[in-house]
Amino acid sequence: MHNLPTLCSHRRARSLWRPLPPGPRPLPFVGNLLDMPQVRMWEGFRDLSAKYGDMIRLRMFSQDMVVLGSPGVIFELLDRRSANSSDRKQTPSIPLMGHDTTFGLMSAGQTWKNHRRAFWQQFNPTAVTKYYAMQREMAYRLVGMMFKEPTELEKNLQDSIAAMLVRTLYGFDAQDRNDRVLKLVWDCIEGTRELLISGGFLMDFFPILRFAPSFVPFQRKLARWRTMNEHFKDELFAQYKAELKTQERDAYPCMVGEVIASLTDGSGSEHMLASAEHIAKSITLDAVNAGTDTTTSILQTIFFAMSLYPSVQAKAHAELDAVVGPDRLPDFSDRESLVYLDAIIKETMRWMPSTPLGLTHCTREDDIVNGHFIPAGTVLLGNIWACLHDSAVYDDPETFRPERFLCDGRLDPDARDPGELSFGFGRRICPGRHFGLAALYINVASALHVFDFSPPVDAHGREIRIEPRMVSGFVSRAEDARCTVKPRPERAKLIRGPRRT
Repeated sequence: MHNLPTLCSHRRARSLWRPLPPGPRPLPFVGNLLDMPQVRMWEGFRDLSAKYGDMIRLRMFSQDMVVLGSPGVIFELLDRRSANSSDRKQTPSIPLMGHDTTFGLMSAGQTWKNHRRAFWQQFNPTAVTKYYAMQREMAYRLVGMMFKEPTELEKNLQDSIAAMLVRTLYGFDAQDRNDRVLKLVWDCIEGTRELLISGGFLMDFFPILRFAPSFVPFQRKLARWRTMNEHFKDELFAQYKAELKTQERDAYPCMVGEVIASLTDGSGSEHMLASAEHIAKSITLDAVNAGTDTTTSILQTIFFAMSLYPSVQAKAHAELDAVVGPDRLPDFSDRESLVYLDAIIKETMRWMPSTPLGLTHCTREDDIVNGHFIPAGTVLLGNIWACLHDSAVYDDPETFRPERFLCDGRLDPDARDPGELSFGFGRRICPGRHFGLAALYINVASALHVFDFSPPVDAHGREIRIEPRMVSGFVSRAEDARCTVKPRPERAKLIRGPRRT
């Protein structure tokens, strides 16, 4: 403790020597609460960056925050300096709602490394191929769902992606949309949505509130979400173990079993088995929270974009017809040849990124960046949307134009891939990104090969023109993504009985 004054004096000296990043003047007590954008925060932060620069300092009560508004400062702070910026701010609400074992929200440390390593071993570029057959089957099943219920596109996408993830994690085939398993998925996502959309709870700024009585509304909410998270992990794992005993297993590999096998390595140690099971159960929560809403959002946005840009859809249809042909559905063997389809996915991730601001990072130590002092414990927020809508990098950024990623019929290596921003940075880059991109590919290719997407119509059959606008939230999507889904006449036969090569 005798070194504390020296450390504090050193911090003050560094702060005075280098100025803090610019930003609006904070008010007493509340800080910059009134300066925070209320709707589509990424647009408001973009406007603040135009005034103050690509590093904006804001203060929420007692918490320092720096908004990063350009790829240069984002990559400098969150990627090249990730040893100092890869932490997550630990708040009282995280353990109270059952996310203390979620490695995506953990503080950087050995436990985080162990969980993340176990996850990455199952979803790295080589390992992810073992899930291709299952992803293909689920994509073909989605095509059938879209044919039977063309007006229920959003619901079908949500249930299909949730079912795919459950099957990946545990090997359960949740066919019925009322299946108890799918309900567990959406229940556990509910609380995470609230936490990430709101940016936290008042208790996170005033920790003493965590001692509020259990009957206080926010305490009841947190307790309910914690129960939902525990039910998801415990009930599905119990079902998994029960099916192991009866040999009622899916033909496809499942992550939980693979993780336990790799961590125990055939050992009969009860302690090692318990530790492996704990890690396997915990990372399933990361998978559903990170993969369900985001993948659904991107798929829905792609089909919405096709309805708005028929010339783009026509080019995609032409490419699919040439590569895949009329007698089968697309497969992963077609992936490298479907270049325009790849460009459509990239353009969707740029046009309406599913996580416009990403997850916040937190500095572990004081730092100096571009002449500005960044104190330890500062929350860092990258404005991904603003970077992907920078007209200096992407000409006419509000227009959906996949050709911006192509050159001479191939992907342009000089065009900035939106995935460099959309999947996170440094040591916190999304470890499931290869699985997610594979799911996007096979679902988009299969649906576009069979269906035509057009604008919705009113009661008189007239097209309804929908303006593309994103909804506010941690995971965003088109505010109104209605479209008409109809089978392409020459492809309807594939829905009844697709043949694979």
